[in-house]
Amino acid sequence: QCLRSAFQSPPPTAKVEDEIKKGFQVMRILSSADAELNKVLALWAITLRAMDQGVESAITLENAALVIASWQAFVRKDASFSTESVMQQVDALAAEVVAISAHNESSFIEAMNTVFFATHFFRGNTVDYYNPENSFLDQVLQNKKGNPITLCILYMAVARRVGLHL
Repeated sequence: QCLRSAFQSPPPTAKVEDEIKKGFQVMRILSSADAELNKVLALWAITLRAMDQGVESAITLENAALVIASWQAFVRKDASFSTESVMQQVDALAAEVVAISAHNESSFIEAMNTVFFATHFFRGNTVDYYNPENSFLDQVLQNKKGNPITLCILYMAVARRVGLHL
């Protein structure tokens, strides 16, 4: 639905379009053949357009976190990175929440806390707090550790999928 609204709503402002064009030009110079980079570019453009049009902030935060993770995976030449895989992992967390909840708001929150903190043991990285990996959604999902902002973005992404708007 976010994708649909980004393409069907009024065109973004000229400033946003200029930024999108500049970003595409820079990234095309860096790599014209990388399929994952093209996905990053598309997601980045959609995110900018959505933010320009005032689309729900949780969606844009999630997309922005995915753009950051995608770009970093590209920089570190991580061939195993996939935006689809990251989104599937977030979807799987939401499915776990739904499976153990009683389908009301308070049980969803309790189920989310159970899934995040008791089942998967997501935590802040207190040992290596300033490690850049704490900011990359794929790495936080893999390591179960992150910085508070990325953990909150992940929590909000799962909450949105189960119908909670935090």
